[in-house]
Amino acid sequence: MRQVGNSSGQGIRSGRTAGQINRLHYRAAVLLVLAVMFGWLPWRAHRAEAATFPTGMVSLTFDDGWGTQWTNGRPELNSRGLKGTYYLISQNLQQNYQCCLSVAQAQTLKSEGNEIGSHTITHTDLTTLGPADLARELRDSKAYLESTFGVPVPTFAS
Repeated sequence: MRQVGNSSGQGIRSGRTAGQINRLHYRAAVLLVLAVMFGWLPWRAHRAEAATFPTGMVSLTFDDGWGTQWTNGRPELNSRGLKGTYYLISQNLQQNYQCCLSVAQAQTLKSEGNEIGSHTITHTDLTTLGPADLARELRDSKAYLESTFGVPVPTFAS
């Protein structure tokens, strides 16, 4: 799967987002057709009702909570009725950095049906931490997000 955005701290660039999401949408449709053709999914062609899938087929994820995920990514997903998972750095929310999503914006994303996931407290390189610091980064980020948004946060991205 192709990632929308990048890891260089630039977030989602305006102008490219629509094309990237259109390509993901097309690829998801192709995967669905192939899955039905090869019997990977239960499908009854004689039924008129839509198929219901117990789990998602494609996952759209957004790391770090950049403000451009709100200004550029969110409108594109909403215009297509798509949802995503936003992996948030809890310290960025707590400090209300201008480059990043605010708590209010993240709350709106959640209320629109998007998932909030944990992305550590400080976005440090986890491979450099000892057991106690590693546990704190994971535990405290999850606890802060659950407390702030009032929902379980079962997912994590490093």
